[in-house]
Amino acid sequence: MSKHKKYSITLVSPGVITENLHFGTSCHNWWIFRPSAKTENLTLLYPIRLHMKTLVNLNERDFIIEVFETTSEYGSMPGYICKCDGIQSELYQTLTVAICSVYKRIFGTETKFSGPAVMGFDTPTISNVLLQDLQFRPYFFSLDKLRIWIMSVGKSNKSEWNLAGIGYKATFIYTFRKQRCIFVQEFEEDECTLTIYTGENIKLFGILQQYNGKLLFGLEEPQTQHFIQILHIPSCTLNDWNDGDLMESIFAYHFKCRISTCINWQEFFNQWLIGLSTIIELKTQLKKLYPSNHEINAREFRAWKAMLRNVGCEEITPFEKDQSQVEFWSRSLTPEIDKTNLEILYRQGFLIPIPSYLKNDTKIFWNSFRESLDVNKCGLEGRTQILSIIGGSFTYDEIKKNLEVSNDAIRYARKHAHLYGVGGKAFKKPIITHENFSEETQQQLQAFLLDKAHVVMSSYKTDPVTNEPVHYLKHTKETLWKKYHEQYSDGMQRTSFFTRLQGKKYIYREDLGGLCQTCQKYGYEIFSDLSKYIEKHVNQSLIQKRLLIIVDNLKRFLKRDYENHFHVTKSGMTFHNPYINHCLLYAFGNCTENHNQTCNECQELFSLFENIRSYIDSTNYEELEDLKNHLLYYLAHQTRKVYLNAQFNANLLELDEKTALILVDYKMKILLKTARETKNDCYGIQETK
Repeated sequence: MSKHKKYSITLVSPGVITENLHFGTSCHNWWIFRPSAKTENLTLLYPIRLHMKTLVNLNERDFIIEVFETTSEYGSMPGYICKCDGIQSELYQTLTVAICSVYKRIFGTETKFSGPAVMGFDTPTISNVLLQDLQFRPYFFSLDKLRIWIMSVGKSNKSEWNLAGIGYKATFIYTFRKQRCIFVQEFEEDECTLTIYTGENIKLFGILQQYNGKLLFGLEEPQTQHFIQILHIPSCTLNDWNDGDLMESIFAYHFKCRISTCINWQEFFNQWLIGLSTIIELKTQLKKLYPSNHEINAREFRAWKAMLRNVGCEEITPFEKDQSQVEFWSRSLTPEIDKTNLEILYRQGFLIPIPSYLKNDTKIFWNSFRESLDVNKCGLEGRTQILSIIGGSFTYDEIKKNLEVSNDAIRYARKHAHLYGVGGKAFKKPIITHENFSEETQQQLQAFLLDKAHVVMSSYKTDPVTNEPVHYLKHTKETLWKKYHEQYSDGMQRTSFFTRLQGKKYIYREDLGGLCQTCQKYGYEIFSDLSKYIEKHVNQSLIQKRLLIIVDNLKRFLKRDYENHFHVTKSGMTFHNPYINHCLLYAFGNCTENHNQTCNECQELFSLFENIRSYIDSTNYEELEDLKNHLLYYLAHQTRKVYLNAQFNANLLELDEKTALILVDYKMKILLKTARETKNDCYGIQETK
């Protein structure tokens, strides 16, 4: 009992066998094999006929399936449309998908069907109809990982071809460098041709060398040899042309499935037989048989030549195939005499390869190209550009003979094609600069070096190389690297980071006075005044020295490390800190929590002034108190600056693709000479105390 489900299938139309589809370069797509057709050594194929139509009953509904032609990356291939109760599928390249898509729309289920079985390929009554008018049934066999397809057979007396001849065609698909290649071998009059079809222009030399040619194209396969040996090619002599049945059998053998239109082929032989000359030009005579808009393809033309040989005719063309497409044939009993006469006429110049009534494409090409060179208006460069189109396709002698140009012109044209492409316009080589870092990494570094928590921009100094303002680093480069690496762990590495800080654009300075008026007046100048105050009013040298060291350390702390004691999130938020010196909420008067801890470093400011008071006369307390108030103002300024800088960065993070921020943050470039002058110094006003 068969394991496969049987369907009620009716063949509505068997469709047609098309030469270009079923025997062309895409033939692998138009034949199908079924398990029942597989033997021990080979697998017989069934044709997927164009416009084949079947009717199958599924779940008491009639489904009609028809074959159409579609295209894919693998060339022309069958496409299927399924119809049922007014519902029609799209054009699918898979038969199963076409059927199941319509079935699902009708019944709402995901039932799967075997497309070939539903189409009728497993039904003997249908598959036999599909094979009825085939002169030869193609098959394939396996050679290691290759699948060799034998599409047709032909016979000859050449032992080097294993007796294969005109009409033999074998093909297989081979993947080379991830590119699908189709190999096609055919036999012509005196030569075997191998054509390779690829999607790209790639070189295929040196592949499949482990196989000899006969094995690779099936000539040593036993079944192929059997078909060749039993093949009978009908033939006759010149005296048998009046035998209609014999001529009909010869024509049917050579032209079945190869001719695309109805012609009165008998008239061709009748006119030649009653004509006065035994010589004809084949293509000219064949055109008289066909409609004016019909173009004889190469396969059809080869079939005509094969038939002429089998009815006693012989080709007598005196020149090579690459000189002309004209072919002379003779029906004489002594064709050698006709061939000799034509060769004499050709050598003496009375017979030309291309007649005047035929279009001489070669002459037209050279004349048109010479005219293009003559009308060129771009001088020598334009002439070289035009000549580069064919400079590498013809020899020096051919180009000089037809275009009358020098060897140097051809050499320059070939060099032009090598540098700029065939027919390409000459251009100057662009200067290419390569970035070693991604755009994201560069943006991270730029954002870090523009953060006011790390750098301060100069108002008067510029980098002489980039002409950009000098940026003063608020920390050493080593400290900045640690901060950058902590913020961007996957960013730029240490060596690259230090390289970007080289030059005169980024400078580290201990004294950043003059860059901010408040810092200058209430910070840098006040510490200087405080040092002078201690030297003047503290008389004990050891105590004076100790206090000056404390002042210097306090100055460095307030300028460098004080800002690091505050914590503000990226979104600009700050929270309660148990250290009263570090709580920004408390500083702004918004904190209601208890603060039970103090920072020793921050408290050093208040301790310093208490110590100084204990070593000076009470008459100097007022001046000391003024200095203390100035430093407290500087302390508040530093605290406020930390919070405001964080708010600026937080506002930047809130930007999206639909919003923009206009920032007015300019610095007026002032003269270096007056950069450190105060307003009083500028107007010549001396401060009086």
